[in-house]
Formats: sequence, C-alpha cells, structure tokens
Amino acid sequence: MATLPLPVYPGIALRNGAFGPDTALVQTQLSGLGFPTSIDGIYGASTTQAVRAYQASKGLTPDGVTGYNTWTSLVQTWAAQYPQDPVPYPGVVVGQGTVGSMPKYLQQGLNSLRVLYPAQPQLAGDGVYGSGTAQSVRIFQRQFALTMDGQAGAVTWKKFIQARLAQLAGTPLRVNPAYPGTPLRQGSEGDAVRCIQSYLAVVKQVRGLNYPAPAVDGRFGPTTRNAVLGFQAAFGLKIDGVVGASTWARLVEEFNATL
Repeated sequence: MATLPLPVYPGIALRNGAFGPDTALVQTQLSGLGFPTSIDGIYGASTTQAVRAYQASKGLTPDGVTGYNTWTSLVQTWAAQYPQDPVPYPGVVVGQGTVGSMPKYLQQGLNSLRVLYPAQPQLAGDGVYGSGTAQSVRIFQRQFALTMDGQAGAVTWKKFIQARLAQLAGTPLRVNPAYPGTPLRQGSEGDAVRCIQSYLAVVKQVRGLNYPAPAVDGRFGPTTRNAVLGFQAAFGLKIDGVVGASTWARLVEEFNATL
C-alpha cells in the first residue's frame, strides 16, 4: 500500500532564532518522541537543548541545529512510531504569510487531492502561503463542513491528513458541504459555485450524461446553467437552472457516489 509522503527538509537549517510552522513541527515531533520542549514555533534554548538530546540518541552531531540529517531522522522516526498520524499538526496554525516546508506540504497534498475533488484550485507548491493557498484551504474546508477561515489549524490539518490517507488507501472521503443558504443561479460567483461546477463535471463524465461540462472557475454563467438544467432533468428535479437546496443535496449525493 502506498505510504503518505513526509515533509521534505526546508533547505535551510533551523536553529536558535528560527520561527514558524517548520520549527513547530520539529518541536511537536521532539516532544512526542520523548524530548520535551515548548511547542510555540519559536526555536529557542529549550528547543536547542531538546534537539541536542535527540541527536545524541541517534548518533547525530549534537549541535542543536536541525539540518537535513536531523530533520529527516525526526520525520521518519515519528512516522514509524505513529503510523496512524504520520505527519502531525505542527502545533501552530499554518496560515497566510507562513513559508517553508509545512505550507509546501499542504500545497502539494491539496494538489494531489484535486484528482478526487477538482473544485480545489491548482497551487504552485512553492511553500509560500498566499491568497491562492488560502482559497484552496477554504474550499477544502467547505467540502468537509469545517470552519471556512482559509487557515490550516488543528481540525483542518487532521482532516487534510485523513483525506490524504483515505486517498492513498483507495477509500476516498465523501464530501458534505453545507448548502450555502441562498440559491445559486446565473450571475452567482464564489467557492460554492466552484464546488457545484466540479460535481456537475464529474457526474457528467462518470454517468455519461448529456449536458455541457462547465468550467470550474467559480462563475455561474450560461454553460453552468445549462449543465444544471441537464442534471435536474436527468434526476427528476425541478428544471429551473437554479441550485437550490434540493439540487444542491442531489449534486452532493451523486458526486459522492462517483468516489
């Protein structure tokens, strides 16, 4: 069975004075492996001491710096000891403005999930958490009924890892996005529109239905309306080209049936 990729070394050694999600991951792994330190994303004296102790236990140079060898040892040792949680939540929010290995890991994983959930936009995978990554996280949160804040906090990170593990196991998670509360119709825009466009396109392809495949662009134009009309006709719904609660629920149901 395929195994979940592990976060790659960020390319720059982490040492006293470093900060951010990459440092927090090191702290989380050290603490979970029996080398306690604060989990605050700030690489200070406590973390340096814990890294030295870990390095000594593994026969690495005990310099207190998390370079390539120490990083690789940590992520591999953690994954071996905690296979059910191979890439833990780093302990601090991975959100807009953060950079490094953890944002890059999130971006790459969301790109991989696009195979199943094409509402997710393609990301650059550059390790810079900008507005595009925030949008992708927000869409992921929408599809799995999480708080849509565009940040990877503990709950979102746990669902993200769960979704990736399920993808690799061949048992994809079903989506359960809440109806946005108001009907979507021609002229509507936004992430909810991206979701219905992706569901329409996948259901059309898998079921071989005769309606146009809309672009997944978040803009409810004539092609999306025609796709909705075709979907409604195919499944015995009111044919009005508007995604109200009943059409939304049936779209989600039929999309999940394709997974």
